[in-house]
Amino acid sequence: MKNEIEKTEFINWCRLMFDENCSERWACGQQPYKDFKTYYTKNLNWLTDKYENRTKDTPESIYLS
Repeated sequence: MKNEIEKTEFINWCRLMFDENCSERWACGQQPYKDFKTYYTKNLNWLTDKYENRTKDTPESIYLS
């Protein structure tokens, strides 16, 4: 990450992904991750890759799809 603002945006995006992941897991009858830290640690490479690719495709906002 280049700077603190970018890092904060990344963490906020990761929290959004965590919330979506929890909802998907509940809907499928699976146990969600214990907490955000566990989700973040286990999925950091995937999250980083998806975030970098997503911001290239939609630079105006990471929250709109």
